[in-house]
Amino acid sequence: MRILFIGSRLFNDVAEYASAMGVTTILSESNPDAPNLELADSYHIVPRGMEGPLEIALREDVDAVVPLIGVDGPLRDVAWLKEKLEADYGVPVVASGPEAAEISTDKFKTKEFFSRNRIRTPEYGLIDSPEDVTEMPVVLKQREGQGGSGVMVAATPSDVREYLHAHDHALMEEYIQGREISVEVLRWNDETLPLVAVDKGDTRMDGLHPL
Repeated sequence: MRILFIGSRLFNDVAEYASAMGVTTILSESNPDAPNLELADSYHIVPRGMEGPLEIALREDVDAVVPLIGVDGPLRDVAWLKEKLEADYGVPVVASGPEAAEISTDKFKTKEFFSRNRIRTPEYGLIDSPEDVTEMPVVLKQREGQGGSGVMVAATPSDVREYLHAHDHALMEEYIQGREISVEVLRWNDETLPLVAVDKGDTRMDGLHPL
């Protein structure tokens, strides 16, 4: 089996296992100084974007593509690659499709999806003025971004003004006091696999991640 992995930064997590399984590993990477390039059977330095990986996947006649990148913009790019390779060439890409990528990389669209499907989620709304906030504390965040980037727990009107001065607009979310537990789930070919649950501890007012 020949697999193209996109992005080398996390490749060390899978290189040994792939080798033990007899997989021929091919890497595409935009940074020639990136780590882990030498762990693959072969690698290609390409411009940013998915045109390069698309060309490599076809030229190397790979059996599958596994992206090892996960920030918002690239998720949508990978979704394009998935649609192209699977529909036109029958090469599976282990990633979300365009619709899922569009929803999951926009927090407001994610909340709307939850509401439509009756999945419980904290109350929310879009704001662009401090007067839009009538109860505090509230969580303010940007529609895009991950890992706590651009998130503030606003406890006072001055907090809200400060945030909107820096960002112009925000997704406002009800502040929930309690314990945070996250579970990531893999789904492929109608099979669902929940991964290890992570206990992140109690929510905090100081803006620091519980971990």
